[in-house]
Amino acid sequence: MLPLLRRVLPTSAIILTLHRFQNEETNTVGHSAAALRKNLAYLRRQKYRILSLPELFDRVAEGTVESEPSVAFTVDDGYSDFHSVAAPIFAEFDCPVTVFLPTGFLDGQLWLWWDVLEYAFSATSHRSTAISLSSGERRYTWREDAERLACARDLAELLERVSDDERKSVLQLVPAALEVAISDVPPPAFAPMSWAEVRKDARRGVTFGPHTVSHPILSQLSADQVREEIATSWRRVREETDAAIPVFAIPNGQPHAFGSRDVLLASDAGMRGCVSTIPGYLRRGKYSANATCLPRFPYQDDMPHFVQLVTGLEGAKSVLRDAVARLRTKSPTLQELSVSRRTARRQTGAGIRGQTRDHPKVSFIIAWSPDIPLSAILVRDLHSACARSGRELVIVTQRSERLLGTSRVQIITAGADADLGSMRTRVPGHARAPVVGHHTGPFQ
Repeated sequence: MLPLLRRVLPTSAIILTLHRFQNEETNTVGHSAAALRKNLAYLRRQKYRILSLPELFDRVAEGTVESEPSVAFTVDDGYSDFHSVAAPIFAEFDCPVTVFLPTGFLDGQLWLWWDVLEYAFSATSHRSTAISLSSGERRYTWREDAERLACARDLAELLERVSDDERKSVLQLVPAALEVAISDVPPPAFAPMSWAEVRKDARRGVTFGPHTVSHPILSQLSADQVREEIATSWRRVREETDAAIPVFAIPNGQPHAFGSRDVLLASDAGMRGCVSTIPGYLRRGKYSANATCLPRFPYQDDMPHFVQLVTGLEGAKSVLRDAVARLRTKSPTLQELSVSRRTARRQTGAGIRGQTRDHPKVSFIIAWSPDIPLSAILVRDLHSACARSGRELVIVTQRSERLLGTSRVQIITAGADADLGSMRTRVPGHARAPVVGHHTGPFQ
């Protein structure tokens, strides 16, 4: 089954990102060492190309990113459990990995700010608290440890969307309100790698990139502040290791946390590119060689989800979900449509049942991709469904020859970028025809 998926799905490159690793000695919750070993063994067994991040950026620049199935690994934040748990496993499988370092954390200047919240909520003897934010008061109550963690994470998510000054103020107020002392040095569960460990892991083949000094939310900073965070972090990484690479990991990395300004400022600071945490596959032509911000998927421990990611199946599922949403909001292009055979049958039937008196004779246009033939069986099914309500079936396709021999169906051949709204106008009387689509082209 797995080799079949690799033959059917488009060749893709993917960047995976990890953060924490399970460590019983420090009671750290994170990715399983056993699962990581198993998943890396799968990639080697299936002959995936595991690329370093510089190699991946080379392929993006050269336009060869889809030449073979490939995977790159990254780890954010530079916690000590990377060195003690994950680094030996990546080395065991000769697997390149890049770790992004918030340098103030490694320099002993600060805790990572969300850890302050987690520690304060976990260590307090209180059972409730109220936090005043500019958006209003937020009340929290808890009984179990899981509820404490949920409260800390909820507040951390809220602080990603407030000003930098407010975030820093709340981070001072919360421990005081919960009567928890925050030491200068984080306890082992929240500790960073040391620079000596960075250099030791560099000898294992690990590379390191800047991740700011203090892990702020860039969208909440001025341009000068962003400049300083990137430049200082990059300088410190280069000072401490020869394995520094000019790729910047955007803190948080979600759309609300950064913008094009920050990507350009990273480029001005000497970065070859950036990585976000917005999920996505790397496709030829989608990213330029300059000022590029590449997507990353969160790594999954369990094998079924991991395989879906690296084979591209997760991308196919995502396109399917997006296509259904697009069908409701605009007239999509052939390159944008994606529904399964079963969905095509269901949507066509639902469309027939839902037609109004305004256009009772409207046809159903089925947009199909060149990559998979539209089966004659499916065409007959759809035609029958239309015929039962006295309507026609129209196919808009890029490969009409695949449908030769299909009778009683009007076929229109269109280019990959054809807008189906305009294509409908070429079928007299059917300008308002609904669309059921299927697409297996590039998943972007």
